Order: sequence, then C-alpha cells, then structure tokens
Amino acid sequence: GETRASMDATVSLLDELDPWTFTINLFTPHPGSILHEELQGQGRLVSGAWKEALVGNPSRVSDAELRGLLRRTYLRRYLAPRRAVRVLRSQPDALGALRSGLQLLAGFATPRPAA
Repeated sequence: GETRASMDATVSLLDELDPWTFTINLFTPHPGSILHEELQGQGRLVSGAWKEALVGNPSRVSDAELRGLLRRTYLRRYLAPRRAVRVLRSQPDALGALRSGLQLLAGFATPRPAA
C-alpha cells in the first residue's frame, strides 16, 4: 500500500511534469470478484458500501484524508490558471471544453459525507 509520503511524492511529480491530463484511481474491489471476497474475509474492507470501499493500508491514511487529497489534487491541477490558458489557446471550441471540464470537476468539488 501507499504511504502518505508516497502520495505526496506523486502529487509533487504531477506538479513537476505538468501533464496535459492525468488520472488517479482509488482501488475498489467489486462484489463478486475474487479479491473482494478475499478482502471481505480478511476484514480489510473499510466501509460497507462497495462503491465507497477503500482497502485499509498500513500508512493509516483515513478514507476522508485520502479522498480529500484526491479532490484537492484534481481541483488544484485542473483549475490552475496556467492550465486554463493552455486549454483556451489549444482548443478550437475552448469555452465549450472549459465548460465541460468544469462540469466534470463539479463532482469532485462537493465533499462526500463520511461513512
């Protein structure tokens, strides 16, 4: 599992590389999968709702802290003024692309209630 230090290093690398796009995924063991059954049997699923389930990790990063880091990283990287200028300069329909991006990010801007 990742530690808070390795997560921070990943965010720093994103800042350094400044990629056009990126994706960060949270591991979700889907019901019916072998891994879901194994983790459930080991008591390692942190919350009951499978769509919200995170697998416990040794760094003791809480669900709320992990989701907060993810949300802050996406918002900071995708809403950076430098990025907006790049999009506006490179897209024929820049305002439409920006509007679509903001709609996508709206889902990350709303904190989820604690489980």
